[in-house]
Amino acid sequence: MKFLLALLLLLPVGGQDIMREVILTAMSRNVWVETDSQQGSGVIISKNHVLTCFHALEVDSAIKVGVGENAVKAKILKVDPEIDLCLLEVPTEDITDVVLAEDASINDKVFYVGNPKAHYNVFSPGRIVWLHGHNVYTNTLGIGGASGSGLYNTRGELVGITQTMEGKEGEGYPLVTHINFNVVRYFLKGTENGNQ
Repeated sequence: MKFLLALLLLLPVGGQDIMREVILTAMSRNVWVETDSQQGSGVIISKNHVLTCFHALEVDSAIKVGVGENAVKAKILKVDPEIDLCLLEVPTEDITDVVLAEDASINDKVFYVGNPKAHYNVFSPGRIVWLHGHNVYTNTLGIGGASGSGLYNTRGELVGITQTMEGKEGEGYPLVTHINFNVVRYFLKGTENGNQ
């Protein structure tokens, strides 16, 4: 929560309530994804649909998805190992469909919400520092277990899905790589959530 407080203190007074709602909505979409030997993060993109990274899963083992301490078994709807995305089906509460960003620029303020190191709903703010190919690179905090987290802009639009770190911890601040919104949109096309 100290990250959230620090960000809110930087906002104009009128923008604090709006940004707080954006962050809380992102947190309401955050879930943890677990297999027999791995744990990562995921995003509820629409009712009963969770998007995460393929590399965070073992498709031949049981996959559990949870909010807080409550976990349910997930069903794989679609995978694409090449672009590293996986769509899961799990029972969720009613939720509006996530809005995918239409564009992004270097220096845009962004944040992700995920579950690195098994800590739930970790909020990490930063900026876009590089856009290249299918990826968005940010200076958000890179910690293991954040794979599958949603990266959002200040309007609450999904900019990408957190994938990996570029660089080594302890050798400067590593860049965090996110699969960008256009790849997510392409991946979701033709699924039950194809309205994206």
